[in-house]
Amino acid sequence: MAGPVRCLRAQDTTKPWDFYAGLFYNFKTDTVLKQTFRREIASFKFGVNKVFAERSDGSPFFEVLGTAEIDDVTRDAYKGENQFTILPDFTFTIKPTKSISIPLEIKYDPKQKNFLGFLNVKWDILTSPSK
Repeated sequence: MAGPVRCLRAQDTTKPWDFYAGLFYNFKTDTVLKQTFRREIASFKFGVNKVFAERSDGSPFFEVLGTAEIDDVTRDAYKGENQFTILPDFTFTIKPTKSISIPLEIKYDPKQKNFLGFLNVKWDILTSPSK
């Protein structure tokens, strides 16, 4: 009897490693004052993504994205902050349905000391339209 989720096995080559690259420019708007914050950061991420478990219909259920993140503070760096940083970043994503994904991002950041003194952890619940 086949279950709703199957794990990737050593002999299963249906899901190859995917290369990932993204370029982001982070500037935000203050929703109260309706003005743009002065702090701006350009980020470039590159790495690989791997699906480790998929549903019986072939859609991904659990995947891991490992990247190197390069950040450049282009405007208003904090006092004592490095303007240019390179950080390892991992995102573990569970997709309970095709339209909902729950990513957990863990970033090694010894300078900011957020979680366990060196990890930055972020999670979201993302939805996309049903196909």
